[in-house]
Amino acid sequence: MSAEELADRLIALSEAGDPIDWREMRKEILAEHEKAPDESDRVLCLNLHHALLNFAERNAIEPHELEAFRENRYKDYIGLLLREAMIGETEDLDPAKVLAITTREVRDGRMREDDELHRLAVDTVRKLGEAPATKPFGLAAKLSSWFK
Repeated sequence: MSAEELADRLIALSEAGDPIDWREMRKEILAEHEKAPDESDRVLCLNLHHALLNFAERNAIEPHELEAFRENRYKDYIGLLLREAMIGETEDLDPAKVLAITTREVRDGRMREDDELHRLAVDTVRKLGEAPATKPFGLAAKLSSWFK
């Protein structure tokens, strides 16, 4: 199932007034995000995740469970963003990539500008001066610096 098909299914359930098993739908959204072929599908999954968990928070979560729900929701969301940031990476996160993703999230209204991950990405990129992936390093960088 594609992210678009998942969105269509969620909309149909909502419009029909059918009950929505938000826990099961959440699992499907997370799975679809993992296999999403491009940024637009990942963003659609993020929007679905946001809308579904807003629905669950308003309609299915007891007041005494709200704090734990919100904490787990945030962990889910950050996990999705970090998974996206690791696409094409082998070991380490590229701070510039994380910054691009969190900037998109702030721009699109899913993340606050003062979010810890966004602030960390901004500060790290600022301290590095530029994205580490674009900064030459090692023997090749040393040799090329001699010819500048």
